[in-house]
Amino acid sequence: MPWEDRIAAPLAWGYVTISVAVIFVVLRFISRGYILRVLGPTDWAIAASGIISILFTAVTISEINSGYGYHIWEVTPEQLVLFYKMCYFSFVLYGLATVATKVSILLLYLDIFNGTTLRRTTYAVLAAVAIWGTWTLFSSIFFCWPIRAFWHTDMTEKTCLPRAKFFVEIWLHFALDFIIFLLPIPVIRSMTLPARQKLWLYFVFALGFLICLVIAVRIYYMYRTLTSSDATWEAMIIVILCFIELNLSIVIPCLLTLRPLVDKVFPNLLAHEASSRRPNSDGSPRDDDSIHPPTISSPMPRLAAGGLEMQEV
Repeated sequence: MPWEDRIAAPLAWGYVTISVAVIFVVLRFISRGYILRVLGPTDWAIAASGIISILFTAVTISEINSGYGYHIWEVTPEQLVLFYKMCYFSFVLYGLATVATKVSILLLYLDIFNGTTLRRTTYAVLAAVAIWGTWTLFSSIFFCWPIRAFWHTDMTEKTCLPRAKFFVEIWLHFALDFIIFLLPIPVIRSMTLPARQKLWLYFVFALGFLICLVIAVRIYYMYRTLTSSDATWEAMIIVILCFIELNLSIVIPCLLTLRPLVDKVFPNLLAHEASSRRPNSDGSPRDDDSIHPPTISSPMPRLAAGGLEMQEV
């Protein structure tokens, strides 16, 4: 396969996924910032993740231009040094972006979870993310000492962590994502919402489990790459998977905040759902009826948080 053909797919995935992620971050800020005026830490965390993802994309494209897609015996020593240098920075940026995204999602949960047990669980997961993120960041920065030994692979006076650290980190990454996207499912089941809205929430969180699947596939290809003598050739699929995983994880929490924007632009889109709900036996409206039935980040009933107050039952 010609090199130009081999790099076309990762370049396309990179440009498309980062563009979609940026668009959804902007829409989120319009929804929560301009319409609800409730911007908070969760929004700034997802904005930071988007900025870091842009940097990650730029660095990864530099990797593609410095050796990805070539067989390693076709790469010059100068290109190989640049390749490993870009790998180093992409590892650091990827870790920062994933931590920022996880923190943003969990902070959003704290806005919308009302049950004591669920909030405590969210805080516990947030602490686990902080510990995992701190280890990931520092172990990536100081994977080798001196640091330049990461890309000057021929250095003899160096100390490096075992490659197994990557597998430990990614399995913990997988477990944390699985827990994070599993947390709201029992709450959604207990919510009194029109079927369409509930199915939409299930769909959004199902995308989260799709991220877990992408991570699992990436573990397999990471093993192939780290055990291969032709890493520059084998790693191409990892680039695509990283683009999908990182940017989809930015889009998902943004989807949960767009209800006010949808109501603003399409005011009648969901209004018919409320009118189709049955009144109480005395003819009065049900307590949970409204012109715009609440969903995550709807203007009611928790305006200060900009999200639905999920009751624990």
